[in-house]
Amino acid sequence: NYWSPSNYNWTSLDDAVLGWMGLLAESSGARSVSDEWKNFWTGLTPEKLLAAGFPSDLSLEASWFADLSAFQSYQWHPFFFDALTSLFVGIGELLAGGASESELRGPALLQAILAADFEGLTGHIVLDENGDRLGSYRILNYRVNRTLAD
Repeated sequence: NYWSPSNYNWTSLDDAVLGWMGLLAESSGARSVSDEWKNFWTGLTPEKLLAAGFPSDLSLEASWFADLSAFQSYQWHPFFFDALTSLFVGIGELLAGGASESELRGPALLQAILAADFEGLTGHIVLDENGDRLGSYRILNYRVNRTLAD
């Protein structure tokens, strides 16, 4: 951990700095450990993704899909996935409502995304009127113990 006393030179901090606070979003919902998700992820291959339009000039390794370890290696991956899923849910709702391809943009698409309500990898996905996710967060409060730095 970058912020642990052993990995950071706390003596370099200005005397005015007492620590920091932040929010850490919870990134694991029930779907993230489901067989359905594991089968989806491990069923992906570079060939399938290239056939679906993945840019051929970008790196794509089969080992990324061998298990969930590559996906789980970065805390924000499930959030990225759910953000894209919100877009796809919004597009799907518009198409189901009879919208044409040319109507999948602007205020109509924004409203469809804001109305999305589904179970994502990070839990229940619902947005408020500002597009902010209603979800679980861990409040972090790190305080510098000056006696450690002396």
